[in-house]
Order: sequence, then structure tokens, then C-alpha cells
Amino acid sequence: ALSLLCHMHGLELFTPATTRDYSLKSFKAELKALLPKVGVQGTPAVLLLEDHHVRDNKLIECVNSLLSAGELPGLFEPQELEPLLAPLKEEYGRSGFGHRSLYDFFVSRCMQRLHVVLIMDPGNPNFLMRCESNPALYTRCCMLWMGSWSKASMEALAEQAMEGLEEEMLPAPQRPLVSKQMVELHQRLEGAGAHDATPRMYVAFSKVWRR
Repeated sequence: ALSLLCHMHGLELFTPATTRDYSLKSFKAELKALLPKVGVQGTPAVLLLEDHHVRDNKLIECVNSLLSAGELPGLFEPQELEPLLAPLKEEYGRSGFGHRSLYDFFVSRCMQRLHVVLIMDPGNPNFLMRCESNPALYTRCCMLWMGSWSKASMEALAEQAMEGLEEEMLPAPQRPLVSKQMVELHQRLEGAGAHDATPRMYVAFSKVWRR
């Protein structure tokens, strides 16, 4: 859905390609490539981060800084800034020198053109701590909370997961009963206060069941 939205609005979607040895240093190196594209070239972009990208809580602190100030202190060395910002000088002059420095102008362009999307799992034991430690997640973001699905929707998803199964594996007359049992199991977990009883986990459950 996010890819489609970016395409419709002419936004470039960027998400880290995490590897086994992906670290905070790797994330900062990718930001050093992304921010000039946004702030200097003027390319509107979306930075997408999911829970599995956040292996170090310091990465969320970097995102907090991006959201609140539009920059990451110390990301660029002083000797890197002059050649990096040189293409902005004319644009800076046309803007009426409304910023204290050329660098501040660059930061303002980053804040205007870079959108940050965080997909976080409230079942993660670090979820609350990350939110409380990084206030920009509240003050600079719009929070979309995925609530519970209707029982009919969950049954329809379970039935979809059974499509294509051989009759010997699960006879057709038994499938509605199995789909109801899957929904009841999920709802029992919700009622017991299980933090991982989310729609996302129900989707994963239906896929695992199919296997």
C-alpha cells in the first residue's frame, strides 16, 4: 500500500536493505546518501523503517533527531559540507536568504521533502521505552493504530488461506468450522491480554496454518 501511495504522489521510497551485519553505522551511511538527494536535488522521498530494521535503540534516536530537527548532528564532516551544499547557493539566494546559513537552508529542505514512516509492533518489549525516550514520535508524527478486525473479516481471511487445498487434506464441508476455530483461538488470546494478538499476527497465523 505504501509503495502504491508513493507512486501516486511521485515520492521515492527508501527502506534499508538490512543484512546480518547491518548496524547503526550502516544506517548513517545510507542517510548520508539519502539526505543530499532530498535536500540538495529536491527529490521528495519516504524513509520506511520497520521493527526488524531497529536492532539498536540508537537508530530510533537518529530518527527522533531527523523528525524534530531535520538533521543528524555529526553526520557530515565540515570538509564534506562545502562541496555538498555548493549547488544550493543560487537557490538559497533566490529564497531571499531567509535562513541563518546555507546549511540551515539544506536542513529545511530535508524537513519539507523527507517523510518518515515507522511501522512498530506494540507487542515488542521495547515499544513503550522507545516511544517514551523519543518524543518526536508523538509530537512530529501522526499515529495510525491498527485495531481489531471484525469476526467476518477474520473468517474470510481464514477461508482464503484454505483455497487450493486438496479435498483429502481438508474436505470442503469442514472448512467453515476450521475458519471459525481459528478466529476463536485468536480472540481468546486477545481476551487474555496477549500483546501479540494483533491483526498482523493473525495474518501470519493463517499463513503458517496453510503450510
